[in-house]
Amino acid sequence: MKQACKYHPAARGRWYCARDGIHFCDECVASDDPQGSSARCMLCNRALEAVPTVLAATPFYQILPHFLRYPAGPFFAALALVMALPLALTGFHWTGAVVFAVAGLVLAACGGTVLYQGLEGRLERPTHQEFLSGEGWAAGVQCWLAWAAMVLLAGLGFHYAGLPAALAVVVAFSLLLPTVFFSLARNPNPARALQRIHAPPLILGRDYLLMAAALAAAGVLVLSLAVIVRDLAPERLAAPLAALPVAWLWLFSMRLTGYLGCQYQDELEIETRERELARRRARNRRPETERRMAVLLREGRYDKVLTALEARLEKKPEDPALNEQYARLLEAMGRTGTLLEHAERYFAALFKAEQGHRVPELIRRYRELDPKYRPRAPELRWQCAQELATAGEHLEAVRILQGLHEQNPDWHGVGEAYVFMARLLAQKLDMEKKAEQFLRFVEKNYTRPKTRQLVNEARKELGL
Repeated sequence: MKQACKYHPAARGRWYCARDGIHFCDECVASDDPQGSSARCMLCNRALEAVPTVLAATPFYQILPHFLRYPAGPFFAALALVMALPLALTGFHWTGAVVFAVAGLVLAACGGTVLYQGLEGRLERPTHQEFLSGEGWAAGVQCWLAWAAMVLLAGLGFHYAGLPAALAVVVAFSLLLPTVFFSLARNPNPARALQRIHAPPLILGRDYLLMAAALAAAGVLVLSLAVIVRDLAPERLAAPLAALPVAWLWLFSMRLTGYLGCQYQDELEIETRERELARRRARNRRPETERRMAVLLREGRYDKVLTALEARLEKKPEDPALNEQYARLLEAMGRTGTLLEHAERYFAALFKAEQGHRVPELIRRYRELDPKYRPRAPELRWQCAQELATAGEHLEAVRILQGLHEQNPDWHGVGEAYVFMARLLAQKLDMEKKAEQFLRFVEKNYTRPKTRQLVNEARKELGL
């Protein structure tokens, strides 16, 4: 059974934490080496057990009945019957084998689909839609041609030299065909497939010999049935009836090849969708610190994430993304006091990164938690008011600046900020009298020449 990653159900769990009882994909573990041959749990930091790449881990000989029954599905049986019907016209003539090989190309494509489903670790039979998708057809046809050669040679051997010769052909091909099938599954291009045709027997070892023995036994059984049918059945029915177990043998061979190819897909370097997705995930893999926090968040270990974010903020206090993550987590945890204390650091980071346009939305978030919220630092209040005014939130800009002289009487920019507020009151909020009051206050309390000049320019522009 395929074990899925707890946090990414579409991905296979390649690692298992015995302490936490969780399966992880490569995205959710801490890597110990660049090759990804070992990993640590992001929750307990212990070494993880590698789940074998095998998607179907049971040795094939322990579930042999599954392979024997697999080709007996209604769809496969009907397809084999249709492919066998042309043999009623040729009988057990040598042309019959040629006709079956050509007419069986549809069965070959079906076998390719079966092969690729096996490589993906799927035990069920393909649906009509999956068969029509064309996946595996090229490899299926290539394998079919090699397999049909065995059928043709066995038939010729029987015709000219008797049953022992035919049996010898079947046994010999049973030893050779698996490596051909595996090589073509790896690369449907025959020329490239033949370059590594020696590899599968060396990689699979005992399993290769057991597979060859199973194919040989099945082939001998099918050949014996074909001989019996030839002797006992009517002439027109003998060839089609003998072709049915031959078609069964073909699908049995493809199912078995796919199953073992799934078990040894890494060693044989067979391309599958999962391997392609794994490479794609590796290319787009986020830094380990981000992935660790994602795992901790999904597991509900918020305090650990908070501590990690605080440590990262100490090193990169001006990173807007880190500040946003920290603020969101504090908000989710209900730590309003800490969130409001952190607000000024967040504002400073936004202005440093020239992302002041995000300030109005942030002010609204903080005002929902505390309707009277204002930054304490006068420079930040002044900058926030300017961003609010730019965003068209003039009343909020005025509220941010109100009381600035009382809370920061020694700040040199109070006069300029109040002249700015007077402009907003007169031009945007139609509150000329209120604007006049602020201008008089500035004239009375701030006598710097620059401030006087700002007041005069404002009066002239506003007509006050």
